Parts: sequence; structure tokens; C-alpha cells
Amino acid sequence: MLRRNDMSADDIPLAIQWHDGMLLSPQHFQEADRRSERLLAYHLGQASPYHHGIVSLKLAEGTLGSGLLRIQQVEAIMPDGTLVHHAGGKHDLSVDLRPQAALVRDAPATVYLAVPRAQAAVSASAADLARNRSAEGAPVVDEHTGEDPLEIPRIAPSVRLLVAAEPPPRLVCLPIARVRLEGEAFVSTGYIPPTLGVTPGSDLDEMCQRLAGRLREKAMRLAEKANFLSRTTDRELIGEVRRQIQCLVAALPPFEAVLYSERPHPFSLFVALTGLLGQISALARTPVPPLLPKYRHDDLRTTYENARDHIFRMVDEGIIESFTAYPFDLKDGKYNVLFQREFRTRALVVAVRAARGVREDQLLNWMNGALIGAPGRLRTMQESRILGAGRKRVERNGDLVATPGILLFELEEQSVFLDPGEPLTLCNTADPTGQSGPSEAVLYVKSG
Repeated sequence: MLRRNDMSADDIPLAIQWHDGMLLSPQHFQEADRRSERLLAYHLGQASPYHHGIVSLKLAEGTLGSGLLRIQQVEAIMPDGTLVHHAGGKHDLSVDLRPQAALVRDAPATVYLAVPRAQAAVSASAADLARNRSAEGAPVVDEHTGEDPLEIPRIAPSVRLLVAAEPPPRLVCLPIARVRLEGEAFVSTGYIPPTLGVTPGSDLDEMCQRLAGRLREKAMRLAEKANFLSRTTDRELIGEVRRQIQCLVAALPPFEAVLYSERPHPFSLFVALTGLLGQISALARTPVPPLLPKYRHDDLRTTYENARDHIFRMVDEGIIESFTAYPFDLKDGKYNVLFQREFRTRALVVAVRAARGVREDQLLNWMNGALIGAPGRLRTMQESRILGAGRKRVERNGDLVATPGILLFELEEQSVFLDPGEPLTLCNTADPTGQSGPSEAVLYVKSG
């Protein structure tokens, strides 16, 4: 595949020495056009390391499973600087994956967007190697008079799709997807192709937003914890917590500034991500940033996930939390979370957050009258007028600290009302709609 450094000055035709009386032929204009395009591509390749990729891409739905990958719309810049734009019409842009079934059964195969390389001389009959095809364009009027519409012959890149382990050297190729065969159906692997901008809502954007959100959430929990520690007896702990917060957030604003800008280039965003990794490395057991693999513009998911996983690992090494959080899901006025078998022998704490307009004393009364237990035991609990698992309000349990608007309740250990493998349900029959209930509930389980 053509990379930015593959083009050299030798690939750029010398300027034509125009002179009075020169007998002109189509080759003169073709050569002048070729020089201007290659000169621009050469400069961009030197100034912008990764100036190729997808601008927009839309695949046809419902055809991949049966073995047909069809592009409905694509706009892309190829590695040699060629602009490709396809928006349907009479030219079909698709590839039949079925002849490649043996290739994709063993390992995922890459689907490439491809155009023939520019060559010095290609016969018009060699259609397979012809770089361009004839194209229709709207008539052009004289821009001064608005009259005399003229149809001008046009050419467009002869773009096609192909599936290959390695792209052939006669083609300039841009990877757009990776597919594999599961049973008899073709499926996408979740590959992220090279792109010129990280669009809002894209896989890369969502991955980075989840990362930033997780770091902010952890920093906020640490900040709330520090605010409720004693400045006389917990001075050393406060200092350590503030150091952890600094490691988490020092490089977060620059990263978020790039992330939330309009279509940041993935390399610029990755550089900001490495700055985040560098700051967070101070939390790790070995406080030296890991040497990351080279940025791979053609494999963005692997590139980003590698850095993200290092960040998560270093955070887990440096901020050891004695409890693991499991959020409740709210449905029909009931809060549910799966009570896993290993929870049976561990300390349990339920944290509830007061909804807007609900006072803490109202939430406390709601929790004191709530049923806590497995769904299959709720009826028996109601008939027997018992509340299920015992609960006790606390202000602190280890590194869990009750902050304004949040109440903590220790649950009775090994309660007979909690069944391993079944949901743990929290509800109040006196408030079936949950108006006075928590806006959020989390089960904290003591780490093993």
C-alpha cells in the first residue's frame, strides 16, 4: 500500500517548458495536470503525516451476511492523494465475498477501496489497469454571460473494491472493512478504517468519551472522599488522594479539548491520549510510561485500545478501591442488579442518591421501608410483613464515604433473602412508582 513516504521527487514530472508556437497535444495538458496533482500530494504528504483516509462511508444494510458488501456512499482521500467520491448512480461499487470464503474462514480478510496506480503509458484497451473512466458532468455555462452551455468531457477515478490478504502493487488501496465467516454468514469484525476526522458518535469518539468519563467519575469520587476526611487525623491520606486526583485529571482537559473539537484528526487525538497516559503512569507500580507501539493509521482500533488498556491497568494498579461498583437497573419502580455467587461471602453496601426535589429524610424513610431480596421472595416478604435483607445506615465503610445527597447502607451478610445467581431487587410497595425513591442506586461489593 502506498504510504506517504513512497512518493519522492522522482515521481513528479518536471515542469513543461511552454513556448510560443508549441504544437500542443493532449499529452501536454495531461502531463501538466499530473505534475500539479503530484506536487500537491507530495507537499501534503510531507506536511501532514497521515493525510489519507475516509471522510464519509455508508455501507448497504442487509447484504453483508449473504456475502455482498456494497457501498452506497463514500468520500475518501487515497494514500496517493486521489479524491474518491461515489454516491450510487449507474456505477455499482460492491464486491462478492463468496469466492473468498476459504480466505476469510481461517482469519479476517480486509476489504480495500482501490484505484489503479498512475502509470506512464496504459493502453486504452487495458481497462483493468485504466486509472480513470469517462464520466458525465452537467453542462457548463459561460460564467460571465450565463449562456452557451457546453458539455465538457470528464474523467473520474476507476474505483473498485477487492478482498485480499495483501493489496496488489499495481493498485493504490485504502482499507475500509475487515470481514470474517461465522458459520455460513459473513460478519464485520468492528475494524475502524483510516479516517481524516473523528466524527461525533463514531466508534473512536465513543471509546474516547467513555475513557474520559470513567476518569472524571473516578476523580470526582476521590474528591468527594477527600472532602469528608478529617484534616487532623487523615492528613496523609488526604495528600495521597489529592495526588491521585492530580494524576487522573492533569492531562484530561487538553485531551477533552481535542476530543470535543469538530472532527479532530485521529493522530492529533492520539497524541493527546498519550499525554493522558503519561500523567497517569505516575499511579502505576512502575511509574514510567510504557513504550507504545507505533501509531497505525490503518488500524485505529488496535492503536487506541492498546493505549486505553494501559491507562486502565495503571489506574487499577495505583488506585486500589476496596469495593467494586455494580449499578442497579430501574424498571417498573424496581431496582435490580444480578447477585453473583461470589457476593455471598462478601461485605455489601448499597448507595442511593436522592432525586431532585427529594430530601434526604424522605429517601431515608423510603430505604427503611423498602423490600430487599430476590424477586421470588418478594411475595412471601409482603405477606409476612418483613423487609427482607437487613440494612444499616452508615457514614463510611472503608474508602466508601457518604457525600451530600448520597446515603450508604450496609446489608446483612449472607441473608437468606438473597439468592445467588438471581437479581437483588430493591423496591418500596408504598411508593410503587418510585417518586420518593433514589435517582440512582449502586451495589458495592467488597473486593476479594
